[in-house]
Amino acid sequence: MVFIPEQHYLWDFWLVSPHEWGDPRAPYHLYYLQAPRTLRDPNLRHGVATVGHAVSHDLRQWVHCGTALEAGRPGSWDDRAIWTGSVTTRDGLAYMFYTGLCQAERGLVQRIGLAVSNDLVHWERDPGNPLLEVDTIPTSCTPQMRRYTICSCPRASIQAPTMDAA
Repeated sequence: MVFIPEQHYLWDFWLVSPHEWGDPRAPYHLYYLQAPRTLRDPNLRHGVATVGHAVSHDLRQWVHCGTALEAGRPGSWDDRAIWTGSVTTRDGLAYMFYTGLCQAERGLVQRIGLAVSNDLVHWERDPGNPLLEVDTIPTSCTPQMRRYTICSCPRASIQAPTMDAA
């Protein structure tokens, strides 16, 4: 069965498997960009995108879990929309890297942020956000062509943010 939320457009998805999470009994966690189907024009979805979340134990039957990450507080660097990202796991924490857009800049500047979770459901933005800003020097590359990939390297020495056990 294909997962198609009734209330939202869905595009750009990423998945965390039970193996990646380190618990064979855990469900698959699907994260995806979403926007309300009530938009008059589906092309407007990019300006209001948030990250949706669904889970499945068999990749056939999906349970919609709502919104995992939405635009930031008014005036913040990511207060307009959230664009595509990825999730990696390490030492019992999940790290969601995502692209954020700002209202004041009319969504023209892309920045990369980080949200951390200890359960793949509740996400907390890192206080050091944004982590990166896309080069704003004009190039032949359009913003839609920019992609990044996050992967875990077991031998890497990183300072990972911590999550409070709330």
